[in-house]
Amino acid sequence: MKNKTYNCVEMKHRAAQRIHNNLKNMSTEEKLSYWNNRYTAMIKRVKELQQHSS
Repeated sequence: MKNKTYNCVEMKHRAAQRIHNNLKNMSTEEKLSYWNNRYTAMIKRVKELQQHSS
């Protein structure tokens, strides 16, 4: 049996907690801006990865 050196569920929970801590004191407008920026960064990263794999 293979020994796991990471826990996916724990990693997901830590990421969710980090995002929650970043957003908890933001207004609705600030949260929308945060998510729009994160979305834009993700789309940019996907395009970069697609170019490298072509």
